[in-house]
Order: sequence, then C-alpha cells, then structure tokens
Amino acid sequence: MINGIKSTVATYKRTMTNKQKDKFVAFSFCWADLLFELDRNKKIVFFSGAIGNFPEIENKIKADMSFRDIIAPQDWPLMNQLFAIADEKGRINSQEIHIKGKDDDLIHVMLSGYILDDIDNHYFFAMRVYAHSDKEGKIRWQESEILDAKSFSEIAAERIAKAEKNQKPKVGFISLPNIKELKENIDTHTSESFERALTTCLKHYSLGGDSAAQVAEGRYSILHSKEVSLDGIKNQIKKLGKAIFPQNKDISVESTSLPIDVENVQMADNASVLTNGLLYIMKRYQNEKDFSFENFSKDIPKLMCDTVTSVLDFRKIVETNNFIIAFQPIINVNSGAIHHFEALCRFSAEEMDKSPYEKITFGEEAGLIQDFDIAMTKKAIKWLMSMSNETNQYKLAVNISGYSIGLSDFRKDFINLLNSHTWTRKKLLFEITESARIVNLKKVNEFIQTIRKSGHQVCLDDFGAGAASFQYLSALDVDFVKLDGSTIKNAQKFVKGRAFLSALTNFCKAINVSTVAEMVDNPQSFDFVKECGCDFVQGYIFGKPAKDISAFTPYPNNKLIGTRVLRIAKPS
Repeated sequence: MINGIKSTVATYKRTMTNKQKDKFVAFSFCWADLLFELDRNKKIVFFSGAIGNFPEIENKIKADMSFRDIIAPQDWPLMNQLFAIADEKGRINSQEIHIKGKDDDLIHVMLSGYILDDIDNHYFFAMRVYAHSDKEGKIRWQESEILDAKSFSEIAAERIAKAEKNQKPKVGFISLPNIKELKENIDTHTSESFERALTTCLKHYSLGGDSAAQVAEGRYSILHSKEVSLDGIKNQIKKLGKAIFPQNKDISVESTSLPIDVENVQMADNASVLTNGLLYIMKRYQNEKDFSFENFSKDIPKLMCDTVTSVLDFRKIVETNNFIIAFQPIINVNSGAIHHFEALCRFSAEEMDKSPYEKITFGEEAGLIQDFDIAMTKKAIKWLMSMSNETNQYKLAVNISGYSIGLSDFRKDFINLLNSHTWTRKKLLFEITESARIVNLKKVNEFIQTIRKSGHQVCLDDFGAGAASFQYLSALDVDFVKLDGSTIKNAQKFVKGRAFLSALTNFCKAINVSTVAEMVDNPQSFDFVKECGCDFVQGYIFGKPAKDISAFTPYPNNKLIGTRVLRIAKPS
C-alpha cells in the first residue's frame, strides 16, 4: 500500500498539470477538513483546508510552527506515539486526538497520515473535525477500541486458527502494577490521554493492528507475531510513562508471552477450545486478588495446558449428559408443605455431599456454562416426563447462571426450549445464580418477564451477599429471593442481625416477593429465620441433597414444623 502511494506521488510530481493537482487535492477533502505537511522536525511546512469554518484555530496555525503547538497538551504523549508509529510503519490509521481551540475548548478530530520519502520523508496528515467538547474542556469519547477479555479471546483464537504454520503467534500479557498509584498524581484528562496512547501502542504491535485488550486496570493482553519483542513494547510504555508521570516515579512494566501451537489449534474444533481456554486465563488474569505476575508468568504454560484439558472435559460432560440431578426440598415455614425441590447438579453419584461449585465456576469463567444450563434444564424436563401421572405434585427449580442469561443466543434458545415443552409451566422454576455477572439488567429483565408470563416462577439467588443485591432486585422483577447462607449465619452472630434480617423480609413482602432462607442446618437457625419473617427454608436439617426424591417422604425433622407432609410418588 505504501509503495503504491509513493508511486502515485512520483507520477503526480512528474506529469500532473496544475488543474489535475487541484483535483487531486480536492479528493482528499472528501474525507478531511484539514491537511498538513510536516518536516522531520515536526514543523508545519504547508496546511490547507476549510480552516475558516473553525475560527477557534483559524489564527493559531502558521507555517513553520511546531505541530505540537496545536495539539492539546494532554495528547502530546499520544502524538509522540503516533509519530513513532509513522516512522516505523509509514502510516497512521484513523486515531482520535484533540487540538487546542479557543480558551479551554478542545476540538475532537480524527487523524490519519503517511510518511513519503519521495517528498523529503515528510509527514502528511489529514484531520477530520467531527465533534466539539464542552467549554469545561471535558472530552467526549466514543467507546474505546481496545477489546475486552471475551472479545479478545474470540479474535485471538480466530486469528491463530487462520495463521500460517510458520507464524507462531503468541499471546502477550503486560502488567503495570503501580499504574493506580501513578494516576493519583495526574488529572483526568492526562490519565485518559495516557490510556489512549497506551492503547495505540499496544494495537500497533498486535497482530492485525487490532488484537489488544484491557482485562483489568493495569492489565493488558495482545496477540503478537513471533517477531515482536515484548521488551520493545515495555520500553515504549516506559518512555510514555516518563512523558506523563512525575520524573521521580517510573512506571513499572511486567510482561510474559504464551506461545501457541498453530498446527494443533487448526485441528478439528480446537480453535473454539482455545477460545474457552484463553477466556478462562483472561478471567484469572483479571480477577485474581493476590496477583503475582512472577508466579503467573512461571505457571502460564502449564495453566494453559491444564485449562484446555478442563475445557475438553467440561464439554464432554455436557455432550454426554454425564451428570445427575440431586433433589433438596424448599419448605413452607408455617405449613410444613414442600413448595418445590431445587434440582442440584452432581458430577458423581458417590459424592452427593460434594459441591459442584469449582467445576461450575470454571464453566462460567471459560464461557461454557450456557451449554450446561441448557443441558441441565433438558435433564429436569426429562425427569418430570419420566414420572407417573402424579407428576403434578412435583415442582423443580433449575439454576441458570447470570453469565448465561446475559447472552442473546442463550436467551433465544432457552425460550424456544420452554415453548416446545409448554406442559412444564408451573412445574419448572428457575433460580438466577451469579447475578453479579449480569451486565444489561434491562435486557435480562425482559427475558425474565417472558419466562414468568409463560407460567414459570423465577428466584434471585444469593440475595443479601453484597450491596449490589438491592440494585438487582430493583431492576429485576422476580417471585422469590433466596437469602444467602452467609447472610443468615452472620445475622445470627450479631446483635443487630435479627433486626437486619427482619427488615429484609419485610421489604420483600412489601414488594410481593417471597423469601427463602438457605443453609438452615439446625433447630435454632430454623426458629431464627421463622421469627424474622422468612417464608420458606432449605437446609440439611430437612434433608441433604439426594438423587432419590422419595428420600423426602417424609423429610427429616418434619415435626419441627407440623404434620403436613407432601406425598412423593414412585418413579413409573
């Protein structure tokens, strides 16, 4: 592309008439508002365009002035990065930047450009002005072009699968452990400028120019070719840090790379396996609290290998339905009647007391849980179908991850599944777990209301475990909330606990939402939650999870409540 431009310019210099030259320049204004030619010292040699339309800068731009003098100070580091990219690659793709306007106003522009060695190796820049920021100088940005962990994992796996065998791309991890501390000493504008300059740098070195991600504050990933040195990227970031942060504080940069076996990835379905594996590692990189980059760097090859194995194992479990349902009753605190059973997952009939938490969490982190949630719902439907005509007395609650219902494809498939089994209405309930993973509450609530209108009740799980619980309850219209076990236990420990739990249940009653207290494991806990106004209970005192539902005929300790016990039918 660059060679083509150089050839065009050379031809242009030799053969074009003045009229043709004017036409050639006119074409450039189809996109640009302003054109600049800069010499190697970054001084303006020539400028042209509809400058009269922008009185804020009309009298500020002059030939022989430094180009830096028209750039907003907070974007100087970014501009330095762009010059470096132009010097190395010969071009700059569209990049958001600000130029100085009148007073404190900032003018938002897109900048593109080339270096043409046929014309003294000068810089040729085109600017397009398309938005003004407000008078306080607040910058209005579009969504960042840097990827998130999920998008990066998908794009990286796709690029790796399409790569030539001799390319051997790598996934790079870059950490800036002291970035939060450094940002405390600069203003918001400068901080944003640093992030944009850093994004530009990472994208520049990434494969395809767009495969860079920010997974957490100060933690980044890029897909890069074997020719790219992370040490070179580290040096660029350190130079950027020196330009922005106080001179007595250097930015700390750590990095490591994960080589990928292209030939192995391109086999069969391994590209999608790699997507799930990378996503899990990204989540570990993103969320690990006591994060040690040294340990991460040392462990990552083995971690990737183990993760791919776990992805394949989890997929096989889903595809072969190699899991079982364990039942546990939810009981009315006043009547003693079993309202419904929670359908819990177990991965081994010999380990009914073992929580599947670790494996389920892996499925969520690796982006696999949506397939499991569908499989679990199908298994619950199949179990209901297998029962006798007395099935009407059974109601099962199936867990759905907040991660799953955040996915539009899952919501569509799930609704289609329920619509093909309309007889399960009022027999299947759904508990939304891991609600903290929900991003678009409005979309999710629309999904929940579709389920409820079709005759299925919905419960919000783990309520009270965090301050955000009330945010979710205010945004999501549900029939039940399940009070987190730790909330119940903590309420019993502290003097104000009874008042807190009572206020919680009264609040739920006021908005017509029933409450379920979980982890009720002894008579004292049962008396406590009943006195605090809970409507239903679940816990070991009334039976541990069991694969045979008849184990709850009658359920243990039913005399704590009364004599009314649900009769359980034998499987036909």
